[in-house]
Amino acid sequence: FNCSDGLDYKMKGTFFSSLAQSGAWCCFDEFNRINIEVLSVIAQQLITIRNARAARLPRFMFEGREIKLVMTSMMVPNYALIAEVTLYSEGFEFSKTLARKMTQMSKLCSEQLSQQDHYDFGMRADKSVLVMAG
Repeated sequence: FNCSDGLDYKMKGTFFSSLAQSGAWCCFDEFNRINIEVLSVIAQQLITIRNARAARLPRFMFEGREIKLVMTSMMVPNYALIAEVTLYSEGFEFSKTLARKMTQMSKLCSEQLSQQDHYDFGMRADKSVLVMAG
């Protein structure tokens, strides 16, 4: 799901409700682009779903409605593996080592450099760099 700064909390609430009821998986792209005001409401919505899941509740109250909860799991994408596959597809021979170095550099940049909006060290930016290198 491609997140943007145009999303509001009601739209995401409906989306999260559908995900919780269906047990479907979802990958959020550009989650960092969501406005901070909307992000705080989204955090509360996700905490509500997480708490219901942790308590193994079959049904729970979400945004004023009782909904069914279908158990699922969540994970963070493996950036190093994505970078490795991208480098292999671009013809690099030592892609595992290069991918590890690239993802480590990106992680360090995001932690050490200024948090200004024009800096973007997400997977999309990393992938663009990798494709341009090939």
